[in-house]
Amino acid sequence: SALQDIEPIVLQKFPNLFERFSSVKAKANGQMSAEARKNLENSQKMYEKFGSSFEERLKRLEEADSEGKLTDDLIVSLVLSPKTEEAFAKAATWLDKIKDETVRESAENYLYFKRSELATKESRFAEAKKYADKVDDIEHKAILYFGIAEAQLKNVSQQSEANDILLEVAKLAHKADDSVEKAQVLLGLAFIYEKFNHYNALTELGEAIRTINKLENPDIFTTAVYSQIKGKDFAHYAVFNTPGFNLETAFEEISKKDFELSLSNAQNLQDKYFRTLAVLAIAKNCVENQPINKIENKKPINKPKQ
Repeated sequence: SALQDIEPIVLQKFPNLFERFSSVKAKANGQMSAEARKNLENSQKMYEKFGSSFEERLKRLEEADSEGKLTDDLIVSLVLSPKTEEAFAKAATWLDKIKDETVRESAENYLYFKRSELATKESRFAEAKKYADKVDDIEHKAILYFGIAEAQLKNVSQQSEANDILLEVAKLAHKADDSVEKAQVLLGLAFIYEKFNHYNALTELGEAIRTINKLENPDIFTTAVYSQIKGKDFAHYAVFNTPGFNLETAFEEISKKDFELSLSNAQNLQDKYFRTLAVLAIAKNCVENQPINKIENKKPINKPKQ
């Protein structure tokens, strides 16, 4: 049901509203069939699992496994909770026991996405890349690669490694079929490249524009990508931010140093609306960089009376 699908969002993002949500759910429950009511009860059990620590969930999982009562939602509950590399390593050992193939793939992608993020945060870049490589979705993988590259760019000695990471993203994107996802990854590449390689930034911006021009009514303005782990009686949703994947952001960043070529690329956009937004993003830099003329206070000149 719709209530069942949005329940994980309420649980994780708006816990203060859960009591009110439960009241509404109870009223709806009275009008549901026995099977539908059972599904909602299972969701309530899932909520209780979300409130537990990693160790508590692991203990519950081990007990269920020993009693032959292991379920996919119990394993997913564990996958969602690691905060340390040690916990991630333990959770990963349970992935193969998820019976539903779709749930297993989604849970694996989520776990390695978060595990890669943690490794990047802790400057374990080789491990971060290894875990990112286990993520299938090109946008999710690109977010992780960009995160690694940006972290490495803070250290001049690691700029070469950052460039290698971005080259891999470029290869993946160029091989992919034309899509909104491909266009956004290319825009992200242009945005990141501009931090240290203007030529590559312009190259990827051009590729993004060529991709956009081939698409019909593409929605290229989203600033986040979504992840979900959805089983029969449970669901988990996550949102990952995509800084730089936006058309305006990419043009604004690149035009800071190169007005003419940025404007030339903007004019290559066939869609008038996209072209206008790109030009406005470029113009924004012109306005912000315009020197403010100081007006000197001068005494008025008294003209002689005639």
